[in-house]
Amino acid sequence: MIVFCVSAMLAEAPFSATSKMTPSARAEQRLWQAIEEGQADKVKLLLQPAKLTREKVIGSVGSAYMSSNEDVAAKKLDQIKFLIDSGIANMKGAAGMELLRAAMRHHEIDERRRLVLAKLAFEHGATANELMLSECKACNTAGDFIPLLIKHGADINRASDSAPSLFEQKVNADVFWAAKKLLALGADPNGGVYAGRGMLARIAASCDVHQMRAHASATDNLEQDRAARCMDSTVRRASFAIQHGADANGKTIPEQSCSTPVEIAETYGNQKLVQALLELGARPDFGNACRKAATSGGHSGGQV
Repeated sequence: MIVFCVSAMLAEAPFSATSKMTPSARAEQRLWQAIEEGQADKVKLLLQPAKLTREKVIGSVGSAYMSSNEDVAAKKLDQIKFLIDSGIANMKGAAGMELLRAAMRHHEIDERRRLVLAKLAFEHGATANELMLSECKACNTAGDFIPLLIKHGADINRASDSAPSLFEQKVNADVFWAAKKLLALGADPNGGVYAGRGMLARIAASCDVHQMRAHASATDNLEQDRAARCMDSTVRRASFAIQHGADANGKTIPEQSCSTPVEIAETYGNQKLVQALLELGARPDFGNACRKAATSGGHSGGQV
């Protein structure tokens, strides 16, 4: 989208400004003009001089479609169809994935436009098997967009390097109705591994009661309330996950140092969560058993 916006500004620049542009910037300006005019051969010739890939072009126009007002969006949609129909953007390859990402990543909560782009991409052979649904933060969980992506190959449990699974995001936001919708679509209640830890372990690590109380005086009611709210939130989220199928031991394995949610909660002084986890079936000896099995070579990543 940034590339497109810059190009649009360049197209309106006075001659004195455009005359100082680099050759690639001038080629880029001409490329966007060719797209607007529907000149496929010219677009193909200008891609290399403009130092733009076909994927970047379709992604930029897709992002502009998602963010523009209705009149401009209609023009952008025509440009997207032109790029597809002319063969410039092959939906069966990386360009199709980029158009889907433009629909998925945009912060605007516009289910209709997301669906328009997704259906257009899929009608022309795109697949969603490389998408990271964890990046679909603004997507409407109750709508048709996410199920459509899953139908065409997206893995609902796949997390990106920058965000945990979509299910975990909803749990951590206390949007439990949305988390239930994702479970119905096949989400793993354990949330997957992100940043080296499972979901329940991260929930336990999110509330350091010792630290909060260390910075609070005995009469600091505000900080005491904050600690209480923090503990309650971890109990609420962990309870929801376990009651909907998550492993109370956090699916702990040696690669995660065998640290269980119970052990992490104890370390951070969150006794409310410790008690809740034990009542929900967590084994207090699971971490030690995991480490012992790993040391003896008898643990292969399953349950101890």
